[in-house]
Amino acid sequence: MAAAPLEQIPVFAREGAIIPQGPIKQFVAQAVAPGISIDFYPGPDSQFMLYEDDGSSFDYKNGVYLETGISRSGSTQATTIAIERTAGTWAPPTRSITLLLHGTTGASVVALNGVALNQVGSLQALGSVAAGWSFDPAAQLLAIKVQDSAQRLSVSVQP
Repeated sequence: MAAAPLEQIPVFAREGAIIPQGPIKQFVAQAVAPGISIDFYPGPDSQFMLYEDDGSSFDYKNGVYLETGISRSGSTQATTIAIERTAGTWAPPTRSITLLLHGTTGASVVALNGVALNQVGSLQALGSVAAGWSFDPAAQLLAIKVQDSAQRLSVSVQP
């Protein structure tokens, strides 16, 4: 049995799950705002390989795709998320990546490649900044927004 009021859809995820999501499209050629979100659920250290291509051609057969390794590791001092392109030649459009850490109790410092990010007041306000973070205590959700890059991204969250 799970509590599932009509206004809330229950989500069942394996411990430590990493689940990427892209924008919803009704058809392949539909123009949508670029950006992806990645949900991280509490549990053991984990990793995930994200595969992407242009979604409309057979260029992937000629190496025009992108594999991106995503990993999360945690200790009592910090949780670290690493995002690194590992294979392929496809270049995604300029986009943001929103990291959603579920089941968290907050953060004191969130840093991208060693540089502290600014905290914004709400999850909605996060949409209007290029990079930053917000915490929703009622949902126990820490949201971190960064810009995608060909360089390795390392996000550190200190409780």
